[in-house]
Amino acid sequence: MPCRTYKTDVGVAMVCGPTLRPTIHCYECGKPGQFLCDGLREGKPCDRPICYQCRANRGKELDYCADCVKVFDEGMKVGQ
Repeated sequence: MPCRTYKTDVGVAMVCGPTLRPTIHCYECGKPGQFLCDGLREGKPCDRPICYQCRANRGKELDYCADCVKVFDEGMKVGQ
């Protein structure tokens, strides 16, 4: 049974199973990505994988990558 070890902020986690899905890595830092960016790029969903540390949360279940949060924040400044 294959196992993978992940280093986290609070320790180490080990996941074992008969088949493991490929790990999706964070677009920014390379750690395992748990979220997909909710921003828009050229009118389409960005959907870049991002980890907990790299995500920029801007509301209930709205997570952005670094590129999309800049666009979001600029839009908020213009709207004020």
